[in-house]
Amino acid sequence: LSTKVKTAIESFAEDQYDISVATHQKADVDSFTKNLRAEQIQAVLSKGETIIMCSEFADLPAALKCEECMDFFSLEGFQKCHASGKRRQHH
Repeated sequence: LSTKVKTAIESFAEDQYDISVATHQKADVDSFTKNLRAEQIQAVLSKGETIIMCSEFADLPAALKCEECMDFFSLEGFQKCHASGKRRQHH
């Protein structure tokens, strides 16, 4: 993701420089960030079923797997599920 953002920013900066030289106008950063965010959302949505969801919060994508539980969790889900009891000792 960071490489994609870096590439997009570099491309935007080059394009905006060329446009600003030709038109003598400043770049519109707000529209750039809006377009970039839309592209990021589309990239996530296009992955479809390959996204593993959190076993604790079904609407959040998993960010890690607990090797003891063998379940996938978002950061919030891991903290909630592993806050007390036997799972508290899991890493």
